Amino acid sequence: QAHTANGEALLDQLGYSETTPPAEREASVSAVIAQRTDRRDRMFAATTAATDSLEKLTDYLAACVNCYNCRVACPVCYCKECVFVTDTFRHDSEQFVGWAQQKGSLKMPTDTVFYHLTRMTHIGNFCVGCGQCASACPNDVQLTMAFKAAAKVSQERFGYEAGRSLDEAQPLTVFHHDELVEVTGQMK
Repeated sequence: QAHTANGEALLDQLGYSETTPPAEREASVSAVIAQRTDRRDRMFAATTAATDSLEKLTDYLAACVNCYNCRVACPVCYCKECVFVTDTFRHDSEQFVGWAQQKGSLKMPTDTVFYHLTRMTHIGNFCVGCGQCASACPNDVQLTMAFKAAAKVSQERFGYEAGRSLDEAQPLTVFHHDELVEVTGQMK
């Protein structure tokens, strides 16, 4: 099936004729969609339950070593210079030892949680669920699940679906006076 003019032209060029799909196709496709939707919804529920507080999110991200492989592997990460690879976030090992001595222990750098929260808000809406971030992670942190669960809430709020259309304005990249009024208060 061609869904674009270019696709139709290609099919015409190849000499393929239009056929009727087998009768079982629609039922099979519906069954696969239902199965995948159920799996996705269970993943959303489990990931949301595992990350619905700062403490739980910290535990979820505890294996992260700030290698930034997830950022490098991400196909929608678009900044030419990432603030997380500037001097602002480069720390000497002595700094970590000093922080641990001040607090008594250091479970994980706060930069780790800040890094992932920033990425979730910065590009989370645009996550297409390719899984490259999780594949690139040396410690098997399931970032794809966390990104998709966080993006679900935002995408539902704005009626946005990543990758649906190149012409569609992405949420939070364009300012609209009438959005988020419930958060910001009445429009004036």
